[in-house]
Amino acid sequence: MELDKDHSYFDTASTGSWDKLRDLMRREKITVNTTDQHGRTALIFATADGNEEVVQWLIAQKADVNMQSVSGWAALHDAANYGHLRIIKMLLDAHADIEMKNNDRETPLMRAVLSGQSAAVQMLAECGAKLDDADNEMQWTPLMCAIYKKDIASVKVLLDAGADIDFVNDQEQSADSLAKRAGGQATQLLDEARIKRGREKRAAQQAAKRNRQTAFRNYLKR
Repeated sequence: MELDKDHSYFDTASTGSWDKLRDLMRREKITVNTTDQHGRTALIFATADGNEEVVQWLIAQKADVNMQSVSGWAALHDAANYGHLRIIKMLLDAHADIEMKNNDRETPLMRAVLSGQSAAVQMLAECGAKLDDADNEMQWTPLMCAIYKKDIASVKVLLDAGADIDFVNDQEQSADSLAKRAGGQATQLLDEARIKRGREKRAAQQAAKRNRQTAFRNYLKR
């Protein structure tokens, strides 16, 4: 079933209440995954406008959280793009695909970076989103995009989460080359991350060495 994008069903999903949406669906016999001509569901409309009440109700009605529009956007892309953190959690709890890509091969994490939603970047990173996916038109990782956009908050989040600093794409672009072009604080943050990771690696190696030595001494005492 397909409805016009201006149908009151989608307006109600965007800005109305769940009970009004329920009554409209019953009255006009509209199913929960009905789309407009662009393949957008009520869940996608509600998510884009941050209508948490309706999103929660639609999920409870078994709305398909991974249904994609004609352009490949699922609800999680919109939630990330607009920084709707509670909706991101609702969708992930309902098993939304955190790595789903739209037609531009952008994941929800990449959409959060491109729209400057650093809190959404952090939430998605903490929930296990792949940090170094560069399978997109630019062959850029989320870190590279954040550097290019001079989004220092997202750069810090991605570095703290362990994003790859040394990735180089087919055009020989890297986080370092983009940081030099962008100027500002990014180069310093990359240098600090390398130093920190080097210290952590050495500390881990030393701890492993001590553990081996302790195990060997204990073996000799038998």
